Amino acid sequence: MTRNAQPILQGYPWEGKFQTMDEVRAYLDQTKVTCLLCGHKYKSLAKHLTGTHKIEADAYRERYGLPWTRSLAGKELRETHGRKLKSLRASGKVAQRPTPEQFKVLAEAAKRARPQVDVTRREAAILMRRLIEKRHGTVNTPEKMEEYLRRIETGRTITEVAKDEDMPSFQTFYEHCSKNPDFKRRLEEIWDQLPFGVQIRGTRAGPRLRKAMDELRRQGKTWRDLPEIDGVGESKAALMWQGFFRRDYERAGS
Repeated sequence: MTRNAQPILQGYPWEGKFQTMDEVRAYLDQTKVTCLLCGHKYKSLAKHLTGTHKIEADAYRERYGLPWTRSLAGKELRETHGRKLKSLRASGKVAQRPTPEQFKVLAEAAKRARPQVDVTRREAAILMRRLIEKRHGTVNTPEKMEEYLRRIETGRTITEVAKDEDMPSFQTFYEHCSKNPDFKRRLEEIWDQLPFGVQIRGTRAGPRLRKAMDELRRQGKTWRDLPEIDGVGESKAALMWQGFFRRDYERAGS
């Protein structure tokens, strides 16, 4: 950091990576974007990253698994720029579509395109799964959702059940939960009774596990002491430390 930079907030820098596009959208669809290196919020991160942390925006994207084409600006600023571009196009100051010369530049740039990051590959896989579901009839039905719950109850995670050929995708499952509060409540009750190892493997902590984590905090312990919880274990504790589970743990007060 530079001499006059703000102090790094507790819990930062974040050491995880974004796992899904939903996480990316939740992160960027705010008025101000949180810098994951120091915890401070800005309308746009570009100048802050180069001026304070001495890294380029692409290095930041690579570190956190953000798509290369995603702007590191908050939603309000992006919408303002979008309206300005539409106005310029309507006035004729900016062409409605790329010129032949610009198409050539875009084609050359495409040849040097970097590989997709994990979140965009997963998003593409979800869209493909939806097409397959639609074509083969593996869609959301009450019977399918009930079977989904039964398989979770046997000790499998949501994403593990989603890999079964006869089951809808986990995205479809989550959509069903969001539209059916009673079904979501039943899922949470079933999930809370599963072994802690399954909950951690599924990166979803139920009330029992959260209570055990809170007890560690009251004893003045940190995430490093998670293996002390019965049923967690060293390797499973490492899994909990990945991604948003770490941020959730710290935000709650460790």
